[in-house]
Amino acid sequence: MKTISLVYNLDTRPKFMADMTTTADCDGGCRCIDFFIHGLLNKIKFLAPYELEVIVYVDVHEPVPENVLEAFEKFKREGKLHKLVMKDHSPEAFGKQYGKNNNDLIYAESLSYATGDYVTHFDSDIAAYKRPEFSVANEYMNWLEMYDYVSIPSPYTPNCIDFQHEIWRHMRYMWASTRFFICKRKTLPDFDEMVRCFDNRYLANKYGAWAMPNCLEHILGVISGTENVFYPPMELDKYLIVSWSQYYKGTLERLNVWPYEKVKEYILTGCDGIHGCNDVVGQPIIGE
Repeated sequence: MKTISLVYNLDTRPKFMADMTTTADCDGGCRCIDFFIHGLLNKIKFLAPYELEVIVYVDVHEPVPENVLEAFEKFKREGKLHKLVMKDHSPEAFGKQYGKNNNDLIYAESLSYATGDYVTHFDSDIAAYKRPEFSVANEYMNWLEMYDYVSIPSPYTPNCIDFQHEIWRHMRYMWASTRFFICKRKTLPDFDEMVRCFDNRYLANKYGAWAMPNCLEHILGVISGTENVFYPPMELDKYLIVSWSQYYKGTLERLNVWPYEKVKEYILTGCDGIHGCNDVVGQPIIGE
């Protein structure tokens, strides 16, 4: 069986211990201590039954709680975690060296640790669920025979957004959303090449980019070329992948043990559905 490198990015930015967070008050994505343990277990379960190489990268702003470190050690002993990287947050060092956003270097470095046949990347605020009998990985691997990257399900498939919209009508490439994507490892540029491509002049000269990508997910799309990133249709009868735009502590622990239909009902009814491409406004779970 092919091996999948599961690359999972976490951080301890302020408010990660809060009972509720939103993208608005967190400046760039919900965060929660839940994402460390229950979020990781969620991704492992989602990719089952494939053999996984699990890589966790933590961007450390505030100290990682002791119980999380203990859980990671337990996961290592159980074979659920193979590589743990914890780096003190240092945007100044990244910025001075590369003139680039800190997150892009984190993504590039975390991906460079992958050694599996396939590589899948998850941001911490993504949650993914499937029916036990359904293999998401098999379906995505079939698509990877036609595309370089397969990303989050979208109502605008094969694109992530509506490319007919006036704002996007000149777009000539699609990006491999770092919220979630999967690719063959041989498709990924190596770390040094990703870093070189942060220089837009180098990217344009080598890959013919006409636009000025501002983050790694755009750069991966440019390198792959026009329409080589695929956003699958939503198949909510089989699986769902969502990004929390509002999250309440304790939610993931409960959803992880619920049957798929109950999770889907909570997302579609309890949270008023999926907004935009794959955003969900999480709501408190009462009476469970």
